[in-house]
Amino acid sequence: MQADGGTRTAAITGSYVALYQAVTKFVSAGLVAALPLRDSVAAISCGIVEGTAVLDLDYAEDSTAETDANFVLTGGGGIVEIQATAEGAPFDDASFARMLTLARADSGLKLGLAPLELGPVVLEVCRQAQTVHPERELVAVANEATIAGDEDAIRQLIWILLDNALRHARSRVTVTLSTEGEWARLTVADDGAGIEAAEREKVFERFYRSDRARAGQGAGLGLSIARWIVEQHRGRILAGEGSDGGAAMYVDLPSRASGDKDWTA
Repeated sequence: MQADGGTRTAAITGSYVALYQAVTKFVSAGLVAALPLRDSVAAISCGIVEGTAVLDLDYAEDSTAETDANFVLTGGGGIVEIQATAEGAPFDDASFARMLTLARADSGLKLGLAPLELGPVVLEVCRQAQTVHPERELVAVANEATIAGDEDAIRQLIWILLDNALRHARSRVTVTLSTEGEWARLTVADDGAGIEAAEREKVFERFYRSDRARAGQGAGLGLSIARWIVEQHRGRILAGEGSDGGAAMYVDLPSRASGDKDWTA
């Protein structure tokens, strides 16, 4: 099908809806014994606009996007087709992962959880982030903590929080992982301008841009994706003030003892 992103994705989604309605009528009329469809199919356009992952681009966003992509996914989260194009500079793995996660989150995908040692994952992602941002000091301390988690999603969560902190920090980002009762707490703090108290809940909303001190690099959909990942893990995420006077993101995830076998409850 030759069309721009919005037209093409709407046509794919609409075609599935029409097929479902037609086949359902055939089943009701006794012309087909059972519904032959194994899964639903839908498409959505995503892009990177001013460094922010954006869902369902309008004309203004599409015409200025650094990267635009179309994702065709099944209801179970499987990939049918991906088309992604860099309009200027090449995009990296992190940008692609943000767009894919955004598309899956909008499709209602539920993550699969399994035993995960969180400490080594936190330290590894921090080491990778330090390589990408050598101009910032990144201090990471991680105690042992076991959670029920999706490792890929947890890695992306940490990347989102680190990317947000490193872009706004003056010189230093601090990451800590500790356990508090039945919770594993991940804290990512920077020494930048911080977030006003009235905006700390709003930064997790889609498309929200923070105040002028942090303008030009708004949270956009990044922190919205982070909240979706945390909620999929039955956790909570809060924005506050860090020990260095800047912003801090606090993520609490239910911890699991090594003998706990109920990893999906």
